[in-house]
Amino acid sequence: MAWKMSIVKKYYIVSGIYNIGVAFFGGTLYLLMQQHGFSAADINLFLIVFWIVSFIFEMPSGIFADTFGPRRSVVLSILLRILGLGILLVPSSALMILIVAAILTAISDTLKSSTLEAWVSNELHSKNLDNFFANSSKLNTVINLLGGFFGAQVLGKVNYAYPVLGSIVCFILAMLVGIMLLPKATRVKGDERRVLGMDLHEFKHTITQGQHELKVNQNFRLILLSFIPSMILVTVPFNQWQLYFDQPQFGNHYLIGWILLGINLAALFGARCAQFVMRVFGKRYQTIAGILIINFIFIILSALMGNVYIAIGAFLLHTMMTSLEEVLRSTMLNEQLSNQSRTMMLSVFNTIESMVTIIVLAVDALLIKFMPIQIGWIILGNIAVVLAIPVFYRIKKRTTLF
Repeated sequence: MAWKMSIVKKYYIVSGIYNIGVAFFGGTLYLLMQQHGFSAADINLFLIVFWIVSFIFEMPSGIFADTFGPRRSVVLSILLRILGLGILLVPSSALMILIVAAILTAISDTLKSSTLEAWVSNELHSKNLDNFFANSSKLNTVINLLGGFFGAQVLGKVNYAYPVLGSIVCFILAMLVGIMLLPKATRVKGDERRVLGMDLHEFKHTITQGQHELKVNQNFRLILLSFIPSMILVTVPFNQWQLYFDQPQFGNHYLIGWILLGINLAALFGARCAQFVMRVFGKRYQTIAGILIINFIFIILSALMGNVYIAIGAFLLHTMMTSLEEVLRSTMLNEQLSNQSRTMMLSVFNTIESMVTIIVLAVDALLIKFMPIQIGWIILGNIAVVLAIPVFYRIKKRTTLF
């Protein structure tokens, strides 16, 4: 048991240092890009490339982690992350810099994604996993709150490059600690080809089964349909709030760190409120439709209010509703899926969510070439609400859960 506890501690140390690095630059990275001369449309291009590359490399990165072990996977992820951030420190507005940085960052993300969590889960053999994931979530929450605020409000207020430099220092430290603490691959030499074949076979099986489930599982299709308007509504504000609240119309206030802190707290409060909302209003599509409308109203208020504090308040309420909706979405999805198909169908859902995100970012990139950021939010919100009308009408005809 002592050895297993030491594994958990190793995870907390490596993951904690790494997540501090991510939290540092999270609130100001797009502001640094803007300072270097990139437009909001250019930054959308960065995000589009990031999502596309993440989608392409999700399976290969998982195979790499399974084959070569958590140490090599995490170390390579950190090296690519450092390179991606380092490129963004170059004071140039060449689009190729954004594209290369997006590619490196996306591959880094997929290599790191769930690698450490899977390693700990395998070592614990399903014992105390609930406690492990609960404590991990609490640790990440504290890191996001404090690290995000320090990076954005303290370092970023001096220079937008400082949070990135602080992140690079954290990543280097996480890499060195990871080399010392994380295990190498446990497979014997010659297993790589066999493992690759097994993973590819499993991937093909997942696609086939996913297509079958989409055809026969009406509840899953309805849930998927019901959340597409919400994806359209929240994607762009989530990625552009830093740029919006840094505009001259709000005066010389530098509140990015405080806003980021408020966003994290609002998300926590929204997640806590989800159980109350589901208990009072039920896990019904009508609840999803109501959240969509309320969320759109808060986005309009945030986009049109000239007073910075009213605009921030409306945006924080939007964040709270988005977090509430995410918990409701996750609950409804998991309740409608069988144990045998849950992982596979959640992967299908995440894939479709990625595709919707890419399309929305591309549409917004075209819009904000001709209009302010906040007007793009309102137009996409209108599209989401208009699309929701036939979607929820169709759902109402096919289910009693409305």
